[in-house]
Amino acid sequence: MYPLMDQIEPALSGDLPEDATASYAEWFSDPKEARLYSESQHAGSLGPALGLARRVDLANARTLLDVGGGTGAFAITLCQTFPDLSATIVEFPNVAKLGRSFVDKAGLSDRIAYREGNALETEWPREQDAILMSYLLSGVPDHAHEDLERLYEEDQAPNEERRAELDHHHDVAVGVVARAPRAP
Repeated sequence: MYPLMDQIEPALSGDLPEDATASYAEWFSDPKEARLYSESQHAGSLGPALGLARRVDLANARTLLDVGGGTGAFAITLCQTFPDLSATIVEFPNVAKLGRSFVDKAGLSDRIAYREGNALETEWPREQDAILMSYLLSGVPDHAHEDLERLYEEDQAPNEERRAELDHHHDVAVGVVARAPRAP
């Protein structure tokens, strides 16, 4: 994935063909590429995860769905902060394998589980009290945003008093930037 940074100029100018880059599913099918990206992303997500845990009250939530949750930085931090919270992370298999090692190190294997697969294709657990999509919208094609929104809407928890205030899309601003006019 990091070699793609060489394509930033043609991407911003609109000269990069749509098929010039691979998808996350393709990148993460390579265990080495999945490890390189995921370990770096984990380290970079710990600070924002702690900030989120300080801003959002999940004391009444029992279940968290972390869609595209990578190696679990957010789920680990939130479960450490809220002792009654358990999480399910939907993530690609090679990333989930690495993520389980971070979950094990945190001593949270009994409260954080992985559901392996592509978030756009894998069935999500139902009736979650909170749903987190951190850095997800910028990682999927814009035409898939509607699919994610549909999956999210299908999962609305029936127990509204436990429904958390999280329902958090961490990179909505990235989506807005992506729709900005092309550079001349």
